[in-house]
Amino acid sequence: LAAALDLHDHGLSVVVLEARDRVGGRVLSVELENGELAELGAEWIMPEDEVLQATIDRLGLSASEAGVDYLRREPRGRAAVPMAELDAFLEAADAHLASSNATGSSMGSMLDAVPGDERARVVAKARLQGTFASELDHVAWRPGWHAGRLAAEPAVYRRMARGNQSIADAAARLLPDVRLGRRATSVIERRGRVEIGAGDDRIDADAVVVAVPVRLVTELAFDPPLPSEQREAFEGLPMGMASKLALPLGGEPERCAIQCADLPFWFWVADGDDGRPRRVVTSFAGSELPQEALATASGDPRVWVRRIVELAPSSGRTAAQ
Repeated sequence: LAAALDLHDHGLSVVVLEARDRVGGRVLSVELENGELAELGAEWIMPEDEVLQATIDRLGLSASEAGVDYLRREPRGRAAVPMAELDAFLEAADAHLASSNATGSSMGSMLDAVPGDERARVVAKARLQGTFASELDHVAWRPGWHAGRLAAEPAVYRRMARGNQSIADAAARLLPDVRLGRRATSVIERRGRVEIGAGDDRIDADAVVVAVPVRLVTELAFDPPLPSEQREAFEGLPMGMASKLALPLGGEPERCAIQCADLPFWFWVADGDDGRPRRVVTSFAGSELPQEALATASGDPRVWVRRIVELAPSSGRTAAQ
């Protein structure tokens, strides 16, 4: 949608084929039974998201402050350490790793090499493993990107006042031809033109922008075909594993951002556009380990909810129950 909107703004004729019955991709805002908005997909608007903020402004929308800090999460649970100790470890990690130019190393091995409190290391790794949705030994250490960015200074994070889905919906309304439920199956180049197949449709175009999940790239029939090394790279690319839970609350919950100290998941209660906490607790579990421990594949949230209740502030426990 972003590419289509930019091309449309420059006077080009565009057609958007959307496989689903809605726009937005991995952004999905839902209304819970208590009337509150929840984000089941991408949620947080970061301070450095300048392009996204410009898009929000261009669409005439507004984002509201979440009232909690995405990166500053209070550790709770059996392995918890005070926030000050976690901060100290992450600051030490940034200082220790700043001069490292190690290549071919994993984030896990780099964090293991940092001198410091072992309990704080465990909590830090739980937080980061959840963020990357992968075992840290499988996450490549990138000196130019990761170094100096582990410690979290307080910052303001935002969410869309009417749900993050509103960005995609507003963009789609500005485009003249958005076709829902049309899954592209082939991309064929012939004599400088491109033909896109989508069911019974055949669309002739000057060019095509392909925006699909990595795992689906090789399901498209490209002609000429993708080079073998590209196909192998797409098919062999490791993917993270994550789940998200939104739980409607009763009463008046308090804001919180809680990191489980012994398992890579966290949960939060954040503000809506009225500056008051939404009556919903949302939780994110990243990597394979918490999927098993929280029984996410079963579709039954009770195990996950019990863990949230165990770790929640007292008012949150009452609201959740």
